[in-house]
Amino acid sequence: MKEKRKSYRDRYFEDYQAVKVPADNKKGYKVDYRYTGFWVRYENSTQPLKNTKIRFAVLEVLSILIYVPAVLSGTPLSCARLANGFGTLQLVPWIAELIGVVRFLIASEYVKELSTIEIGATIRYGCLIRFFLAALSAFAGGIQILVQGKAVLPDLAVFLGIMISAVISLLIRKEYDHLLLIMYRNDNGKPGTRI
Repeated sequence: MKEKRKSYRDRYFEDYQAVKVPADNKKGYKVDYRYTGFWVRYENSTQPLKNTKIRFAVLEVLSILIYVPAVLSGTPLSCARLANGFGTLQLVPWIAELIGVVRFLIASEYVKELSTIEIGATIRYGCLIRFFLAALSAFAGGIQILVQGKAVLPDLAVFLGIMISAVISLLIRKEYDHLLLIMYRNDNGKPGTRI
């Protein structure tokens, strides 16, 4: 028989255990939930993790600094309906990517296992979907203005700006995939021995 799929709430709380702790209330105790799941530590085999985090931040800021002027330039490509439509759609995965990168940047040395899975999913899928939508935006808008005969030389810079920003997103994903995830057992709510 097929096993029932767990909800996010069930998966989140399965790594916590309720413990009664003395407290100054009517009952004389309160329930405290302690984390019992695995801990994960990010490592980069070629350089310190701090440098990797700095590179993530620089790449994300660079992607924004290239993309925003390109789409706000006022050229026919940046004003094309198809380019704007797909460009607007790519904002959703880009926000997911940004959330994942920010969570990775502010993560402490040891991260809960489920948090690591969430960070990885938002970075991996956000970057990939954003790349495809940005490429679709640039190509669809380019074809639209070429068919209409409105193409001008600055459109090439807009096209390259959108594509470079999208490629930077793929670089972020590649960098994240090269990180090592080292698992640690839980030792009374803190990271213990390495698995």
